[in-house]
Amino acid sequence: MQVYEYAYLALEELGKPSKVSEIYNKVIELNPSYKTDENSIRASMTRNTGFVPFGRTSVYGLSKWEKEKNIKGGTIRDIVEEYLINQDKPKHIDEITEYVLQYRKTNAKNIFYNLKMEVHNRFVFFSGSIVGLKSKNYDFSYFVRVDENRTEKRSWDENFELLNSFTKEYGRLPSSSGNDEELRLYRFMNIQVNKIRKQKLESNKSEKLQKLLDSYNFVKRVRRSPNNYSHYFTELKNFIMTNNRLPNPRNNEESILYHFYYRQSKLFKQNKLTAEKKTLYLDIYNLIN
Repeated sequence: MQVYEYAYLALEELGKPSKVSEIYNKVIELNPSYKTDENSIRASMTRNTGFVPFGRTSVYGLSKWEKEKNIKGGTIRDIVEEYLINQDKPKHIDEITEYVLQYRKTNAKNIFYNLKMEVHNRFVFFSGSIVGLKSKNYDFSYFVRVDENRTEKRSWDENFELLNSFTKEYGRLPSSSGNDEELRLYRFMNIQVNKIRKQKLESNKSEKLQKLLDSYNFVKRVRRSPNNYSHYFTELKNFIMTNNRLPNPRNNEESILYHFYYRQSKLFKQNKLTAEKKTLYLDIYNLIN
């Protein structure tokens, strides 16, 4: 069998949308002698029909379940777009929420901020929390369109809700390499982290943000310098012990640690590490093996 066939049988056994790690574990449970890894499983499901992603958090299911189990794959934005395509007029966020709740456990506030994250792509916004599609022509005499070109100064709570919605949608914190909206959230997040460090952020806001950051094992990175290599070894070790795996090079938040480990492995094989660095590297190596 090919990789995707193992994944398909594993999902049939699991019987519900599951994380890639759960699918991988089920594949190995059913086929103890089969050699593969989570990345291969994920890639096989992405390339082949018969699978459907749920959001952007590495959760996959079988396409046939959409009819058999009345579930719907894709992201919340995909579900909202499907709903609005079949409507003649833009809809209030409460009506949109009523439809989305059939397939996702969420609320109107999260959905609205989730859609706002894509304001320059699929959706158009009107006053009174009304949402439509840019691809449709509406009778604008009945709606007051929000000026999308105007840069809004968002409140702290609005920024936090957008940050929270981003993490639920993508299963990670924003990074500096994302699009304009992601970059804006990344800057907001880092400004607040610095305020927390300097004790300049109100306690209620600090607690809300810190709780969110802790759920993603956020660590404020130390600037690179020739003298802080021990910090990277420590951060790498903590990551492996927490996640039981190496960092993923395809994940923006993990790629720095992955490439650091790759460089140290290469230098170790070339016998170019100092005695101190060799000791630190072997500590990581033994932990993995």
